[in-house]
Amino acid sequence: MAIQNKFYVDLDNIAVLTEDHLEISKTAFNQDTNPEYFDLDSMGLTYEGTILAETADIDPIISYGMKQKYRVGSNKKYKEIKDSFSTKGLNLRAKQFFVVGELDDKGELNFIEELFSGNTSHDILGKYSNLQNRIVHVFKKNTRFSEARLKNIGGLFNSMDDAYDSIDWVTVEEIVRFNVEKREIALPVNPNQKQIEKFVIECRELISYVASGKFDGEDVKINTLMKTLLESLTGQVDIISIKNDVQLLTLLRDKFPNEYLDSNYAMWKGSSVMASKLLTSFSKAWASNDYCDKMRVDMVIHFSTPNPADPVKWIKSSFIEFHKVWYVLEKFLNEAYFANSIPTKRFCIEGFFQQSKALEVVSKGVLAYETVISYDDMFEYFKDDIEKEFGGNK
Repeated sequence: MAIQNKFYVDLDNIAVLTEDHLEISKTAFNQDTNPEYFDLDSMGLTYEGTILAETADIDPIISYGMKQKYRVGSNKKYKEIKDSFSTKGLNLRAKQFFVVGELDDKGELNFIEELFSGNTSHDILGKYSNLQNRIVHVFKKNTRFSEARLKNIGGLFNSMDDAYDSIDWVTVEEIVRFNVEKREIALPVNPNQKQIEKFVIECRELISYVASGKFDGEDVKINTLMKTLLESLTGQVDIISIKNDVQLLTLLRDKFPNEYLDSNYAMWKGSSVMASKLLTSFSKAWASNDYCDKMRVDMVIHFSTPNPADPVKWIKSSFIEFHKVWYVLEKFLNEAYFANSIPTKRFCIEGFFQQSKALEVVSKGVLAYETVISYDDMFEYFKDDIEKEFGGNK
């Protein structure tokens, strides 16, 4: 049974929403109570008013089959929303249906052009209730309107309301690609580094906007997308992305057929540039060979996916942070944790896989692209920065 109070409409016992329902909704959910849903002028939409509209006004423009414009795939909380309507009713305090349309001088509906929030709810109400109208928030296009910006708003609305299946990364990717395709975010032909940086920054800002910050800090996801976009736009591959040690070793063995090969007493492993996890990587490799006291493990460190906006800075800062942690960790194990420690030399960092063409150029070939650079050579190249930041410890 639905909740019995003025804020919930029992869908089993009603077919038409009234003006009283509309007024309750407008009082509870409006520009003052939820400004983030209404202040969209800068994104191309100007709020006109909240009205009652017939389902027949919405049906012609909705995306049937749940293949929505503003979400990749169907709403994963479809059943949950359906059950909520059944047990609680229609919540008049919640956001209703957002449409692009036009009102006449009397505030009545002329037409609806687009439903950009409420697709799932409209589908459920149409299939599982007799409700013949909807409460809709009407917005008209202004001079800043574009298809891409409307898609961005749809993504933003999905991300702001967990009850309606918060936005996922696949949808975010699709929205960013759409903005690039429509040149809402554009990259000039033969871009220089500053133009690439600007492109990446704008994409990152869009990701943060449409996902309400959900993916802020997830650099691997974001950098991988940026790398893919830049390669498709420029036709150049200037950065190598590494997802795991299997991919790294496969790449190295393909490029250097006679190197990086395992033997009875030696094995190669890869690890991300996180010094705090390196001992775990070494210990797992040791355990995988029945704790053999003769097995040597050589580790190659990779930098995941460097930031395309400034891959040199990414690799430099990642290496310096790695060195800072690893230096202290080794010193602690050798001088404090174990008494009279004598390293076996069986667990070694072979080097760091150099994944940026720009770094090869900047280093004048010292740090060659697509090769493994020794720890000492990496340290020597970044020595001045290390001394400036950490006093040159090694």
